[in-house]
Formats: sequence, structure tokens, C-alpha cells
Amino acid sequence: MNTHKGFTLVEVMLVMVIAGVLLTTTAQSLFQSQQSISLDAMTARFVVEVREQQMRAISGDTAPLGSYIDYSVRLEADRYILFPGSVYDEGNPINTVVTLEAPLVFANSTLPSSTMTFTRGRGEISAFSQGQNSFDIQNPQTGSEKAITVNQRGVLWVAE
Repeated sequence: MNTHKGFTLVEVMLVMVIAGVLLTTTAQSLFQSQQSISLDAMTARFVVEVREQQMRAISGDTAPLGSYIDYSVRLEADRYILFPGSVYDEGNPINTVVTLEAPLVFANSTLPSSTMTFTRGRGEISAFSQGQNSFDIQNPQTGSEKAITVNQRGVLWVAE
């Protein structure tokens, strides 16, 4: 009696295909959860930094000349800029530029000039207009986004 023990080629190939499908599914799941965490973390950081700008305007953080000034946040495609005053000066060394983690982007901004300006002493949004007070932080790779709305008092709401 001559018997051979082992697996056939078909059985080995079937196990390899199943393992490949499981590995691919696991990798996609892990990658998407990392992207979601990145979007959540970047949104939280943005909200904190916007609130800090508002507090600077309220508390009377002063300009080099010693007078109270407004503080603003400017949105661009893949970054935001925190700057003193209500008019953006690209060359101002006091500006703080924060780049969003790739592939995150700002989209669908209805803010006038994509800028929020907090008024000195009060912290309210200067020249606020209902309907021009929202924008999104999006991840184009996963299609996920955080919709952000701001009210006249400068309070930010983040929605899924």
C-alpha cells in the first residue's frame, strides 16, 4: 500500500485565498479607523485653537502698540492661519500657520473670505451673517467629514 499524505494544490490555494481576503479586510478596517481618529483629532485641535484666538480677543491680548485688537482665523485648503487683526498680512511673523494632516482639507466654506474675526473685548464674530457661518473638514480618501458651524458669539458646533 502506497499512500501519500498531504494537501492537494486546490486545498492550499483555497486556504491562501481565504487568508488573503481576511488580511485585506483587516488592513482596510485598521486604515479607516486610523483615518477617522486623525479627522477627530485634527478637528478637536482646530476647535481648541479657534477658542484660544477668541480668548485673546476677549482678554485684551494687545498688539505691539499696546492697543486692543481683533484676532482672526483664516481657512485655506489644507491649512489654517491664526493671526492678529482683522486683515490678513501674509508676511506678519506673528501669524501661526497650522497644516492639516494629509489628506484632510477644508471644504464648503461659507465664511466670508474664509475668515472668522473675533472682535476685541467681546469675542463675537465680526460682520456675522446667518447662512455664512459653516465649513467642513473632510477626508477625501474615506469620504468622512466633520461639519462645523459657528454662531455670532463665536461658539463652534461640530457635527458628523
